Amino acid sequence: MSNTRMSNTAADPLVRERVQRGRSGAIVVAVVLVATVLLAWLGAGAKQGFLDPEAYDAVGSRAVAALLEQQGVTVVKVRSTDDAVAAFTSSGAASTSLLVTNPDLLTAAQVKRLTTAGPDRTGPATTILVAPTGPIALDAWAPAVDPSDSATNDVREPDCSWRPAALAGGARAGGVSYTIDEGEAAAGQQAVEGCYLFEDDPTVINLVGPGDRNVSILGDPLVLTNDELPLVGNASLAVNALGQRSTLIWYLPSLAELDAAAGESFTDLIPDAVTFAVLQLAITVVLLALWRVRRLGPVVTEPLPVIVRSSETIEGRGRLYRRARARDRAAAALRAGAIERLRRRTGLATRCTPDMLVAAVSGRTARSGNEVRDLLYGGTPADDGALVRLADALDSFEREVART
Repeated sequence: MSNTRMSNTAADPLVRERVQRGRSGAIVVAVVLVATVLLAWLGAGAKQGFLDPEAYDAVGSRAVAALLEQQGVTVVKVRSTDDAVAAFTSSGAASTSLLVTNPDLLTAAQVKRLTTAGPDRTGPATTILVAPTGPIALDAWAPAVDPSDSATNDVREPDCSWRPAALAGGARAGGVSYTIDEGEAAAGQQAVEGCYLFEDDPTVINLVGPGDRNVSILGDPLVLTNDELPLVGNASLAVNALGQRSTLIWYLPSLAELDAAAGESFTDLIPDAVTFAVLQLAITVVLLALWRVRRLGPVVTEPLPVIVRSSETIEGRGRLYRRARARDRAAAALRAGAIERLRRRTGLATRCTPDMLVAAVSGRTARSGNEVRDLLYGGTPADDGALVRLADALDSFEREVART
């Protein structure tokens, strides 16, 4: 009797510990599920997507789509070549414009279908390409045009007679600049006109071919975004370029469509033997984890022999830079940190160019592109005082961007 009571008494703490551990795990799982559902619910209210005519975020294009609809233009959003061909076949090629937001994602077969669709096999009457650089799209729609360089996103005058550009006047045109082969354009019976020059190369091009079918090239996709549309003449340029016909087919190509067009997914390319081996390995890992988890005891905290505060590390590195007079490295470290934080805040890719970052950041502040470039990519400070002023200027600039 006593032995039984003693064994029960010894087992009670273990039972309570297991119950408490299981309860804690259930609470964590419940919190994660609630947070996931809440985030999904909040995210469902506002659409997001680069150049998406239904997206309201900074890089979406809902604003220009709404302006086009106010002008009586029917905007049809499609995400596949099949839907694009069906849309302008049913609406009539003569009254249809086709906007391709990322033409470099199209294959040669997709481009051929777009350029030869419709009853007359000549494609839509107007095609607008956004920042094309690949040979597939340019050779099909604009063989006389080749990409030249990355243009800064500065305000430029059109310097051409193309109606949408002439009506818009000055606009923040950058992105990609192009060169034009006049001889090849004449051979292809295309009249070419370049607008918004960057170092003698246009960033916006209009080509008129046989049958009054024209191809317009916008080198800067930011002109169509909600964030950049209100600036100077961007809205007029975007609305007049995209509203040349009564119907605009807004085509958003994607890599998912490219995989579907290829007929094989990534999993289709994996041999069955590899799939079976990976499945066995996963089962083994799960069983091993379940076996080892029974041996894990409670977490034991141990006092650290030495605690070094982060501020001491920063001050130590600063003293080393000062002792070595390495103002160049200190300035580079300050600028690198600021550039990375600004890149994440503006939503740019990891491998974005300095011109892209300068354009995105200057668009959020009242500072010019040259001022932003000098701050983020300028020279080495002349003395310690200049280095301190650079650090203060970078900190003030980041707060300014955060407020906007």
